[in-house]
Amino acid sequence: MINMKHLLLLIAIICLFKHLEAQTPQFTQFYHTPLVINPAFAGTSEQYRFGLVHRQQWLGAALRIATTYAAFDANLPAFNSGIGTYLIHDVAADGILRQTYLQAAYSFYLRLGNTTAMQLGLNAGVGNRIASLEGLLFTSQVHPNEPDVFEGIGGSHRLFADFGTGFLFYSKTLWISIAALHLNRPDIALLAGETARLPILYAFHTGGRFSLSTAGSGKVFVMPTLFFKYQGVALQADVGIRLAFERSPLQGGLQYRGIPLKKSFGLWQQDALAAIIGLQGERWQVAYSYDLPLSSINQVSSGTHEIGIVYQWATRAFRRYHYVNCPAF
Repeated sequence: MINMKHLLLLIAIICLFKHLEAQTPQFTQFYHTPLVINPAFAGTSEQYRFGLVHRQQWLGAALRIATTYAAFDANLPAFNSGIGTYLIHDVAADGILRQTYLQAAYSFYLRLGNTTAMQLGLNAGVGNRIASLEGLLFTSQVHPNEPDVFEGIGGSHRLFADFGTGFLFYSKTLWISIAALHLNRPDIALLAGETARLPILYAFHTGGRFSLSTAGSGKVFVMPTLFFKYQGVALQADVGIRLAFERSPLQGGLQYRGIPLKKSFGLWQQDALAAIIGLQGERWQVAYSYDLPLSSINQVSSGTHEIGIVYQWATRAFRRYHYVNCPAF
């Protein structure tokens, strides 16, 4: 049954999704979702790559969000190209609000020397946003003396096209990625007669993979990253570091999300501190991350959980090609 408190919550959720500037799904393990970051990452796998990530955000809160990412991309060195596709599905507030993105990506590979390369990428696809109130029981349906509220709205949806582009420069030890997504500023309004243009998302991503020799224990790989995003009035930075080991499949790291010493609407922009642990084999990676909220949402949320799996493989015939490997993932 929907009482006034729940009704206000529903109205707040719809207003949130109608007016919120940053509508692009985000992941703590963004290195497992390269096509979301920048279409230029298409084909930066050994040859073929499959990725699957599931995120349960803000568990315990009424606005919790479940996000699933599935992707496939391929390196086509005979054509100096990479191709890929991915699907993202968001479910918020127990299914009241849902959004789905289906994208295809293409990248062109240009070798700059024996140790450096660049890629230019494009993506195109469609998105669909749905608000559904069907199946909810309102107070006025049970108590005849209560006024009718919100019962006439069964749901609404918005289908839209979406385009983006990106640039990637990398060597064997570091990379720089710049992307501009939602270039056509699609209309994502859910209510008839309304217009809500999705702002362009500008993203800058850089990092490295450096090896340190240790006596008798093999190499230790240090992987620092910086991921900065700007969309509408929203600013966000992810700063992190991971460690991997030559003689052990274990990986681990820490990541901070927020803008230090900056306030928005009177609140400090401190989002979360994440711990990451995982295993890596010759062809696969699996990782689990937990986000500890640093904002006021920690009063009602038990945090965010995320699981990522990546598998990549190559044929024998493919190994005759010589190219620069991107160390980002």
